[in-house]
Amino acid sequence: MNGCDLADQQTGYYGVFERKPVKWWKKLFYFMFEICVTNSHILHTLAKGQSSSLLEHKKKLFNVRSFEALAVATRTDEDRKRDEARQRGRPSATIMERFVGNSHFISYKKNDSPCAYCNEPGAAKKKRTNFFCNGCSTKPHLHAKHCFERYHTEAYLHQAFHQAFLILLVVKKNSSCEDDEVERDEEARDPNYNPSGANEEVSASDSEDDCSLTDAQPILTQDNTPLAPAKQSDEGIQRTLPGRKTTRKRIRDEAEWKTKYKKKGKEQWKRVCNKKR
Repeated sequence: MNGCDLADQQTGYYGVFERKPVKWWKKLFYFMFEICVTNSHILHTLAKGQSSSLLEHKKKLFNVRSFEALAVATRTDEDRKRDEARQRGRPSATIMERFVGNSHFISYKKNDSPCAYCNEPGAAKKKRTNFFCNGCSTKPHLHAKHCFERYHTEAYLHQAFHQAFLILLVVKKNSSCEDDEVERDEEARDPNYNPSGANEEVSASDSEDDCSLTDAQPILTQDNTPLAPAKQSDEGIQRTLPGRKTTRKRIRDEAEWKTKYKKKGKEQWKRVCNKKR
């Protein structure tokens, strides 16, 4: 073709973008890109005086551009990590910053945010406000009526710590009481349970209330007939719950329940005893 179509011939060799795009402007961009690569190969051959194939030139060009892109990306990641390590957001407000200085002024902002005082741990409902403290570094949002003053007053901080400490003690005490109650219930449901301190003398208050186990009268059945001594020991006269008062009526009822439902199985006896109690 007498060199008239060498440009199309060079761009057709080892084409990078052989897929035909749907958009016309993409095809124009790909064609211009191939023309630039071909012209760079021609200029490189003229400048160096060394002939090289277009394929080798494209490989070298691709490797160089990939290395530069990798170097730039790595440098950008390092800079970004360095910036994040240097400054990770706004500095947090310390406790002393809230109480020191007279530069705490309340300001108004169009966008509201949760209140820093009302929304502390344990708050029932989150409340939002448009007012914030312009003197603190974190610019905390605070209600103008009460929260702003309490947030910057040390007395309220100590009061909050005291309340949190009391709540912690109450929760701990309740959890221990629940564990003790569960343990006592399990011990009471065990028919073979016999506490070590059952034979000890009870206090004077229990004896006055007629709750003494050492002077317990014989257990009577439903027909008001006393049980045999051997059977009384089997029924567990002195088996009591630790920390609870046990009357004769309760001991008698327990013996009757156990005698009545002994043949119906242990599980049913437990269920009936729990229901009666």
